[in-house]
Amino acid sequence: MPETEFELISPRSFYNKIQGFNELRQAEFELVRMQTVELLNIQMDKKGRITDPQKLWKFGWEKEKKVDRKVAMHSAERFKRYAERIIERGNEQEVDGNK
Repeated sequence: MPETEFELISPRSFYNKIQGFNELRQAEFELVRMQTVELLNIQMDKKGRITDPQKLWKFGWEKEKKVDRKVAMHSAERFKRYAERIIERGNEQEVDGNK
């Protein structure tokens, strides 16, 4: 991108260009991974072949966050209780406002 175009571009357009560039790079990396898996599978026994390319090479944008189920359930319960309290307060204010 020329410097004059950079000075005139909006932040939203700049962000879209960067996002598009990153998606293109990710697609290229995934293609290289698939080619590598195919080249390795040619040389391996049927039992030892790689079926999931992510097992060979996991990229940073593919890493999963492990969520502890107990913590997630606790957070959901806390949110539910919090929402119920807000609803109760709203109902109390409506009753008080009508008096």
